[in-house]
Amino acid sequence: MIESVILKNYRQFKDLEFVCNPDKNIFIGDNGAGKSTILEAIRLVLSGSFSCISKIGIHNLFNCNTIENFLSAYLDNKEAELPIILVEVYLDSNSDKIKDIFKLEGKHNSKNRNLYGMRLVIELDEDYRQDFYNCLEGNQKIFPFEYYTVRYSTFSDEPYNSFKKPFKYKWEFINTSEINVEIALKHYVTHIFESVTEEGDRARIFNGLRTASKEYIGELYKKNKIKEGEYKIDVDGVYSSDICNFLTVKKGNIDINSLGQGEKLLLSLFKYEATQDIDVLLIEEPENHLSFGNMQLLIQLLQQLTCAQCFLSTHSNMIATKLELSNSFILGNNKITKLNQLDKDTEKFFVKLTNQNVLNFILSSKVILVEGAAEYILIDDMYKYFTDNSSSLYDDKITLISCNGLSFERYLAISKLIKNKVAVITDNDHDYKHKVIEKYRSYDTNFIKAFSDENDDRYTFEVCLFNDNQEWLEKNRISRSENIQSFLLNQKAEAAYRISSKLSCENESEFIIPKYIKEAFEWINE
Repeated sequence: MIESVILKNYRQFKDLEFVCNPDKNIFIGDNGAGKSTILEAIRLVLSGSFSCISKIGIHNLFNCNTIENFLSAYLDNKEAELPIILVEVYLDSNSDKIKDIFKLEGKHNSKNRNLYGMRLVIELDEDYRQDFYNCLEGNQKIFPFEYYTVRYSTFSDEPYNSFKKPFKYKWEFINTSEINVEIALKHYVTHIFESVTEEGDRARIFNGLRTASKEYIGELYKKNKIKEGEYKIDVDGVYSSDICNFLTVKKGNIDINSLGQGEKLLLSLFKYEATQDIDVLLIEEPENHLSFGNMQLLIQLLQQLTCAQCFLSTHSNMIATKLELSNSFILGNNKITKLNQLDKDTEKFFVKLTNQNVLNFILSSKVILVEGAAEYILIDDMYKYFTDNSSSLYDDKITLISCNGLSFERYLAISKLIKNKVAVITDNDHDYKHKVIEKYRSYDTNFIKAFSDENDDRYTFEVCLFNDNQEWLEKNRISRSENIQSFLLNQKAEAAYRISSKLSCENESEFIIPKYIKEAFEWINE
């Protein structure tokens, strides 16, 4: 099991360390936050692949700010410390399997302690130190990456590469956006074949196929169906499991090669469900190509996957919540936040939640929470009206989320951990003191603040709208009913839609936004 990971000067991470979960590790964040970077770093260390680094390019792996800072420092001080890339993967020292791999143990790590693990270091090749500095003197704006070298080693300082490793630690990486489905399906065919046959039977099948193929080719030569020449076609006489390339698997009467991309992807993952022969599984955005139904199957598969430690990146609300938010790492601003302190009741709430918008909440620096369809329909229109149509919530990077008023505190439990700014727009339900003041007293008002009308008679959003805009509502014929307030309360979504249509008119200037909603808009932008 991977216990922790350290990255220094690796891509966007100048200095990052995090402790891994023993089972599932879910990385969520905006595009460019570093989800793929972390999976890539772990993959490189486990693989020991020099060719992968060569393909990516050392210059693309280095943190840009680190290089720029060094070049600036070198102009002032020729003794400026040279930048290096360091990726360290620490393994569980309590695992008997790890302890049996003696060459993983040592003090050659950044902690300088006797631990188990492996590392990737990219640093100046000392054989070319003089050449490096000569180049640097020649052009102090260009960093000479060409003189840097790559080294993989265990914590015992034992070097390794993708062809020769002093340890057996099995892992696999699945990038669903670039997956070679053809190869993955062949693996699946082999897996199915081996799961339904005994070893002795497999040998007889292989032998029978080779014998029959050889006899058939011989018959074709006898009948002159194949022309004889200097080179003659024959069957490979060497036993090989590659003969599975002759086989396929059918789902009903449909060949799996004819299935859709999403189903093929699921099949390529199914082989890990029962296998015990893997330690780490890295998955890049497993939700790609999947319908809602197949997404449910994928989640079931990942929930049942207990034989391997799993690291995955995702943009899917369903995956993040169904696999439990406490397994999640939030990436942003070159740092990582773990949600393992979330209470179990809140976690279970989001697992059961059908309206999956928790990632929108987590990844937003500013959020407005409302408790009904009417507020959700109108708040953005009100915000545009508030800013004289100069900007929308989206323009000002404010996320609007609708949830039942009883759910507010579930979202706020997450906000306490990640420190995003949240304005709660809520009804006072005839009791402003207890339903608003007392209920939200314990929250840090620098990050979380509740807004509601202070008058208990203005107990809900619709009543506030009516009291502030009775003439406007009548003038714009929001309802033919004589009792417009009753219409607002009984047909909330329809009424809000009609108000929204009128607010979008450019010449509209008489509408009054309830005072507490204005205050929420002002506070969220402070």
